[in-house]
Formats: sequence, structure tokens, C-alpha cells
Amino acid sequence: MTARRWMMIGMAAVLIAGCRETPAREDAPAPAETPVAAAARPDPGKCPPPPTPYDAEEFGARPEPLAVPESIGAIAVTDGDNLAVSTLAGGQVCHDVSWILGFPGEASTHGDGRFVAIGYGGYEAFGTLVFDRAGEGMVVDTGNPPVFSPSGRLMAGLQLSESSYGGLEGFAIWRVEPRGLTEVLGAPEQETVFGGAQGFTAFEIDGWRGEDCIDLHGSALEDRTDAETADKAPRMPFFAARNRGWRIARGTCPA
Repeated sequence: MTARRWMMIGMAAVLIAGCRETPAREDAPAPAETPVAAAARPDPGKCPPPPTPYDAEEFGARPEPLAVPESIGAIAVTDGDNLAVSTLAGGQVCHDVSWILGFPGEASTHGDGRFVAIGYGGYEAFGTLVFDRAGEGMVVDTGNPPVFSPSGRLMAGLQLSESSYGGLEGFAIWRVEPRGLTEVLGAPEQETVFGGAQGFTAFEIDGWRGEDCIDLHGSALEDRTDAETADKAPRMPFFAARNRGWRIARGTCPA
């Protein structure tokens, strides 16, 4: 057989081998699942039943169906009795919503989806449920929407209302742990935390100044609740600093 013929046979063998599928190595790692693919859709039917069902005679007809904001529909589901939110590990965390009338507004997510904040309204009740989806999951009520520090390691909530039916009714700070939240400042602690803010009972958080101080503003509640003067209500600057025990005082965070 001539050398030319051997060369042509060799080239054909190479081409045929290249068209065959390369077998997978047995020790090759399997493709990793994405968190979305791995997480099961939450099922509120698997949650514990609420201790007290909704009383339509006392609170009036309830809107049906009770639905969560569409933006979090893939990770949060309610059946009217419970709100189930999927955890990052593929489980779920439940919260009794049998007394809630609805979830107005849009939900928000924080910490790359670890936290989900959902505002709610009930019969003379309102607040914001914050679901921590890390680990086994947990739920806290921050009253108004939560405000995270620049690093995301601290979360603050502040809410005071004339009716005192809000979900927090005070000022609270939580430390974000690898799994779960630890309370740094509990609410309500009005006597100690709001001691330097007499006469100003409507507070809002403006934002964190680093990790150790929070800028706020306050105004008289009667001015805020009067529709004719709400926009003109005097706003006084306040701050709360770690080195002062997070007590709210007049002024602003140090530069």
C-alpha cells in the first residue's frame, strides 16, 4: 500500500473520531442547580393552621382572593390563612395572615434576595413583614419598610402611629447574622430611646451614616395627621448613634 493511501486512511480516521461525542468523565461534577431551580414553590397548605380564623362578622367582608404582589409570586404564596415564603435552602417559612386584609403596594427585596419586605394592612393594623430566607427562615415586623446599613449587616425599623396599632410602634435595630437576625435594640423602648425627643412623635428614617449612626427627622403628630398642614409640618433633624446607645437626640450624625 502506498504512503499516499496510508495518509488518506489516517485522515479519514481522524475525521470520524472528531464527529463522535466525547464521553463524559465519571468524575466530572454535575451541573450546579441555580437557586431558582432548586427552590420548591412554597405551599401555605403545609403551614400550621391559624389559631383564630378571620371573623367576617367583626371585621367585615374580606377581599378575595388575598394575593401577594406579583413581583414575588414565585417565592411567596398565600391561601388567606398563611403566607408561605420559600427559603434559600429550598424550604419555606410561614406566617399567620388570617387577620390581614391585603398587601398594598409593591414588595421589595434586599441582600440579593435574602430578605423580602411586604407591607400589609388589616383591621386597624398595618406594618411591614420582613422575611429572612436564610437558614430555616424567620419573620420580623419593621413597621415602616426596613432600612439597611451600607454594609447590609444592620437593619433598622421605625414606626410610631397615633392609634398605636402599627406592627412595630417604636425603634428597633437587628444585626444580620449568617443565618437569621439578632435584635440589637428592641421596640418599644420609647421612654429610653425617645427621651430626647419630647413633643416630636412622628419619626422617619432618612438613612444610615456609615455603620454607627442613623439620621432621622421628626415632627409633631398632630401636624402630620392634619391633611391641611401635613406638607407644612415642621421637620426637626434627629439622629441615633451606636456610641449613645441608639438614643434618639436632636441634631445630625457627626460628619
